Amino acid sequence: MLSFEVHFWMTSNNSEQTRTNQSQLEETIGPCPREPLDLTDLLPVHSGLNNGDRVGPFQIMHLLGEGGFGTVYLAQQLEPVRREVALKIIKPGMDSREVISRFQAERQALAIMDHDGITRVLQTGETKDGRPWFAMEYVRGLPIHEYCDKRRLSLKERLELFSRVCDAVQHAHHRGVIHRDLKPSNILVTTDEDDQPVPKVIDFGIAKALHAPLTRNSFVTSIGQFVGTPEYMSPEQASGTALGIDTRSDVYSLGVVLYELIAGKLPFERETGSAQDYSKLLTAIQEDEPPRPSSLLSKASTKSVDFIASLRNIRSSALITTLRRDLDWIPLMAIRKSRRDRYVSAESLGNDVRRWLSGLPLEAGPQRLSYRIRLFMQRRRAAIAASLILMIGVTGTGALAWEARDAGVEAHLKAIEASRLTAFIEDSIEDMDRKNLRRSLKDALCHGHSVNGLNKDDECSSDVSAPEVSTAVHRYLSMDLMGSTLDKIRKHMSDQPLLRARLQLKTIQRAKELLLISDMPEEFSGDVISDMESAVMIFESHLGERHVKTMDSYRLAGTVFLKLEQPEKSEQYLKKTLPLHESIMGESHEHTTAIIHMIAKACGNQGRYDESESYLELLIERSTDMVASMGLGTKLLAQCDLAHVQSLRGNHHQARESLQKILEDQIDLHGPDSVMVQVTKGNLAHKLWLTGDHDEALSLAQSALDTLRMLVGDTHRHSRNIREIRDAILNEEINTPGDHDQKIPTRPQVCPMS
Repeated sequence: MLSFEVHFWMTSNNSEQTRTNQSQLEETIGPCPREPLDLTDLLPVHSGLNNGDRVGPFQIMHLLGEGGFGTVYLAQQLEPVRREVALKIIKPGMDSREVISRFQAERQALAIMDHDGITRVLQTGETKDGRPWFAMEYVRGLPIHEYCDKRRLSLKERLELFSRVCDAVQHAHHRGVIHRDLKPSNILVTTDEDDQPVPKVIDFGIAKALHAPLTRNSFVTSIGQFVGTPEYMSPEQASGTALGIDTRSDVYSLGVVLYELIAGKLPFERETGSAQDYSKLLTAIQEDEPPRPSSLLSKASTKSVDFIASLRNIRSSALITTLRRDLDWIPLMAIRKSRRDRYVSAESLGNDVRRWLSGLPLEAGPQRLSYRIRLFMQRRRAAIAASLILMIGVTGTGALAWEARDAGVEAHLKAIEASRLTAFIEDSIEDMDRKNLRRSLKDALCHGHSVNGLNKDDECSSDVSAPEVSTAVHRYLSMDLMGSTLDKIRKHMSDQPLLRARLQLKTIQRAKELLLISDMPEEFSGDVISDMESAVMIFESHLGERHVKTMDSYRLAGTVFLKLEQPEKSEQYLKKTLPLHESIMGESHEHTTAIIHMIAKACGNQGRYDESESYLELLIERSTDMVASMGLGTKLLAQCDLAHVQSLRGNHHQARESLQKILEDQIDLHGPDSVMVQVTKGNLAHKLWLTGDHDEALSLAQSALDTLRMLVGDTHRHSRNIREIRDAILNEEINTPGDHDQKIPTRPQVCPMS
C-alpha cells in the first residue's frame, strides 16, 4: 500500500507540490521505489517552449498545465483556419518507450471517439527533436461542480447536465475505452451560443482499452501502479491492482461525481494530505459503506447545509427531504462495493437519472425481498451479533461466556482472538437463526395482514417496504429471544449481581431498540420489569448514580415505563437522571433532550399541563443548539406536543393553526410520505373536526390512513389511531375530545397520537 501512496504523491499534477512531497517522503521512508516506473524521471522539467514558439501549424500562447510526463499549452492555429487549441506535448527527456506508449494511447483513445461530450483530437505530429504532440479542441470551461455552484443550478438542472456526461462516457465505453480517472476536474462545462451548458469529458491520459491495447503496451498497468484520483476511484482501483477494472469502475466514479453534485460532499474524504490519511481513505473505499447523501447532510452543521442548499436554489430542509425520498438511491447504487451490484453501464446510470427527473420508478429502488433480507442481516450484523452473543449464548451454545463468569464476560471475551469470536458469532447465526429467520420473515410478510396484495409465488418480490422487513426482523430478534435470555441470566448469574444487572439491562435495551416503531408489547411486563428495576438498584449501589451505566439505566427505565403508560414511575426515573445528563453529557445532547421530552409527556399524561408546557418550551429553546435537521426535528416534535396540550386545554382553534404550520415544516423536512407527517395529519384532522370542518377532516384522515397502511401496515398503532378518528368522524361520534385526547403520546420520535 505504501508504494501506491508514494506513486500518488510523486505523480501529482502540481509540480511544486511534487518536489515537496518527494522530499518529505524520502526523509520519512527512504528513497522512493523505482518500479514499475522511474519516478525521478517523471518530475516536471521545462519543456523548452516559450510563448510565440511554433509547433506544426500552431503558435504557443501560454502554458495551461503540466503533469508527470506531458505539458499542455494554449495554442493558436494559424492555417488553414484560425482557432485556439490545447496542445499536449511530451517533455524533453521523457521519451521512454513506456511514456511514449502511454502518450500515444491517450492520443489514439481520443481519436477513435466522436461525441459532442468528449474533447476531440484535431491533429497530431512530432516536434523537430522527435517529441510526439497532439492538438485537442480547447474547452474554455469550469469543472462540473464549480460550474453548477457558480450558476447555482438546481438539482433538476444538475441532473440533466450529469445525464449528458453519462452519455459521453457510454460512448467511450462503446468505443472500447475506460477512462479510469473521472472526476469533476476532468468533466468541464462550457456554454454554447445560447449560453446553455455543454459538458466535455477530458484527460484520457490513463485510459484503458476494453478488448485490446491501442498501441503496444500502452494500456498495460503494472500491479501496484496507482492510477486514478483517490476520492473518486472504485474499490477495485483502490486495491492497487489492474485486475477487475472494467466499465463499472467508471460507473463508480460517476456515482461519486453525482453524489458530490447533489449533496455538496464526498462519500469518503481525506482530512489532510498525509500518507496515513490517504491510506485510511483507500481502506474506507474498499471496506466501509458510504453514508446516504441525506444522512451526511443531516449530520452536518446548519451553516454548512444552508450554504450547500443555497448553491442549489433550495431550502436546506427541502434538500435533505428530496434526497431522502429516493434520489439518495441513485449514487448509492452506482458506488456499491461489488461491481455486479452497480449499474451495468454508464447508460443505465444516466437512464435512471432521467427516470427520476420524469417521476418514474427507479432501477435503484427497493430490491427483491430476499436481497433486502440478506442485505439487512449483513448491515445489521453487529446489532444482531450483539443480541445473539447474549441470546444464543445462554441457551446452550454459549459456554464461551458463561464458563468464565467468575472472571467476568468482558475479560473472557477480550482473551479470545477476534477471528474466533467472529467465527463463533457467524456460525451461531447460520446454525440457529439465519435460515429460520428468512423463512419466518417471508411467511410473515407474505401471509401477514401488515402487507397487502403480495403473491407468495413470486417470493413477495413486489412492493415490500424496507420498514416491514426491518420491523419483522427486529421483533423476531427482540421478543422471541428476550424472555428465554432473561430466564437463563437469572439462573446462571445468581451469584454475580453486577454482571447479572449489566446483562439484564443490555438484553432489555437491545430488545427495545430492535422493536423500532412497534408498540411496547405485553412481554415488557412482569418478570421483565422486575429484572429491570432490580438491575437499576444494583447499578446504583455498586457504581453510584453518576456512573454512565447507572444514568443509562435510569433513562431506559423511564422510557419503558412511559411506553407502558405508567407516567408516575417514568417521571421518577427521568427527573432523577436529567440533572446528571445535563452536567455530564451536556444540555443539548440528544439523550438529554430526549429525557426532557419524555418528562414533558409524563407530566402531560398526569394532567399537569403547565409543567408539561414548561419542559416543551425548554426543549424548543435547546433544539437551536443541535445540529441541522436533528435540531429542527426535535423542535417540531416539541411544537406538536404543545399543540396537543393547547387542545387538551380546550384551545382547539389555536391547536389547529399550530398543527397546520408544523405540518408544512414537517413535509419540508421529512417529505410528504413519512410516518411523522401522516401522524400529524391525523392529529390535524381531529382538530379540524373539533372546530367544525367535517369534510376536510375526513379527507385528511383518510389520506393519512391510506399512506400509513403502505408504510407500516394496517395493524400498527398509528394506523389504528387514525382509523379510529376516521371512523368516529364518519359515525359523527366525536363531539368532545375523545380518549385519544387525554394522553400525550409516549413515542418521542412521533408527533402526538395515542
